[in-house]
Amino acid sequence: MEFATWLMVELPVIGEWVLALAAGAIYFSFSRRAPAHNVTRMRQVFIAAVAVIFGVAALSTFLQYSVWKADQFSQNFLPPHQSILYFAKYAGTHFWLTPVLSLVIAGAFFLFLHVLARKNERFFEEGEIELGALAALLAGWPGFVIFLPAVFLAVVVISGAKLMLQKSAYTTLGLPLLVGLFVALVWGDATLRLVGLGLLAVIPGAR
Repeated sequence: MEFATWLMVELPVIGEWVLALAAGAIYFSFSRRAPAHNVTRMRQVFIAAVAVIFGVAALSTFLQYSVWKADQFSQNFLPPHQSILYFAKYAGTHFWLTPVLSLVIAGAFFLFLHVLARKNERFFEEGEIELGALAALLAGWPGFVIFLPAVFLAVVVISGAKLMLQKSAYTTLGLPLLVGLFVALVWGDATLRLVGLGLLAVIPGAR
């Protein structure tokens, strides 16, 4: 039971970091010199992220059912003592709601970046829109609340640094997106509590 609990808590964190590091490696690799190749790789990592996140949700659901089934008291919350809908509601709010919200946020952010790119292409290199969707997905809810301002702050800092170094003040969004993701993964929870937004994480399953 203790191992199952540990797995449900730590596996999502491990998966997020592995995927975030993979995205960073692709972004900074020589492969990004080939635009089409970079887009394909980012899309592959995004699909892998969706599979991992919902796979973890499915595994957590299975483990939770197994834990309840093995305990004499919690058996009362499962069939035939209770309708399976009771467990489905519990699993849905604790394990599935946050991934679904995160996917919706990632989709909305992808559309926003796509519109922004159509209006001003200088903000993006090939694959950075896909990187943005991936970063939003991994930041998730409520981490996106920290991720988004962190991205904009990173844009300002990087642009200012380039201007001070007498380089172009323009910067594409790839690096700021990775910085925002790093901030959300490392300091997201603590920052939300610090600014009084900890209640955003009351949704069961949100970290």
